[in-house]
Amino acid sequence: MFNITRRRHIHRAPIRGQCQRDYLYGKDPGLEGLLSRLEGRAADSIRRSISKRAIAEQDVPAIVSFVATLWGRTPVAGALADANATHLVQSIARSHPSIAPEDFAAVSEMRARHESPVQFSLSVSSSLGHVLLDLSFVLLNNESSIEFIASDAPIVFHNQWCEGITEMGVTGFASRGLQCVLPFGKRHALLAYDSDVYARTNGRPGEQAVTRNEDVDQINGLQLLVAHENLYYSGDPATGDSIDRLSFGRHRPPHERVGVHRAVSADNPRSALIHLYPRPHPVRLDLSFLKVRKAWRSTALTDRSQQYRDRALALDSAVRGEPERPALPSANGPWHIVDERTGQPRRRS
Repeated sequence: MFNITRRRHIHRAPIRGQCQRDYLYGKDPGLEGLLSRLEGRAADSIRRSISKRAIAEQDVPAIVSFVATLWGRTPVAGALADANATHLVQSIARSHPSIAPEDFAAVSEMRARHESPVQFSLSVSSSLGHVLLDLSFVLLNNESSIEFIASDAPIVFHNQWCEGITEMGVTGFASRGLQCVLPFGKRHALLAYDSDVYARTNGRPGEQAVTRNEDVDQINGLQLLVAHENLYYSGDPATGDSIDRLSFGRHRPPHERVGVHRAVSADNPRSALIHLYPRPHPVRLDLSFLKVRKAWRSTALTDRSQQYRDRALALDSAVRGEPERPALPSANGPWHIVDERTGQPRRRS
C-alpha cells in the first residue's frame, strides 16, 4: 500500500480495514445480498476476459453494472455527494438578498450531509449504468515493465476530447468523448471509450496490448486523481519507483473536486440557477494507442461541452421512457455568473 498523505510505502499492509467500512451503505441486508450477486456475475465475466485476453460482447452488461455500482459505493463517492449538497446549500444561501458579500465567509462554514451519503450515490450511479452500454470495451493487457496500480476509489471517468474545459462537467455518463478506466489486476485493466470520438491505432476487437511504460504511467496517474487515501500495488520495485514519480500536487480532497456556478438574474436577485459538476481531471492524456478521430479534432473547444452520445440518450429513453421536460421560468434581461468569493458578476450567460 502507498499512503498518499504520508508519501509512504507500506509493505505487507494488512488487508483488514482496506477499502471497507462497517455499514457503509446502511444496515439493509438486502442491499448487501444484491451487491454480492452482482459481484459474482462480474467476477465470472472478468475472469473470462482475462483468460481470453479480450472482453467479449456478452460480458459487457455484467461489467457495466459492476462499474456503475462500484463508482457509487466508495467513501469518496459519499464524500462527493455531501460536497455537492454543501455547495448547493451555500450557493442558495449566498443568493438570499439578506446575505451580503461580507457574510460569505460565514456561509462558507455551512455544511450539509446526506443521512447515508454512500447509499445515495450508489442509488444514483446504479440507476445510470445502462447509459454506458454504447461505449466500446477493451481489455488492456499490460506488457510493459511497470504494473498497473489501483486506488481505494478505482473507477476513473475522463474526457480527453474535452481537456481544457474547466468550468463545467464533461464526464457525465452520456457525455460525448467519455472514457472509463478500471484496473482488474497488475497486468489487466478495463478501458471503455466513445468510439465515435476516439480510434485505436492497433489491436483486435476487445483487446489492446500496452507495451510502453509511458502509457502505463499515464493510466496509473489517473488512479492518483480519483484516490481517497491510498494506492495499491504488488510491491514490484519498478512500479513502486513509478509511484514515487507521480504528480502528487494534482491530488485533491473530495470537497475540492466539485465545481459550482451560480447565475443570478439581473432583474430578480432572488432567482438563481445553480450548476454543480465534477471538476475535470487536471491532466493531458496522450496514450499511444488511442487518438481523437480527425473529424472531431477540428471542433472548437467551446463547442465540445454539453454534447451527448446519441446512442446513450436513446438507451436511457428506452429504459426510462421519454422524460418530462418542464418549462423553464422566463426571465427578462441577462443572467450573471457570480464569483462565489466576492458576489460580483463574472460574465453574462
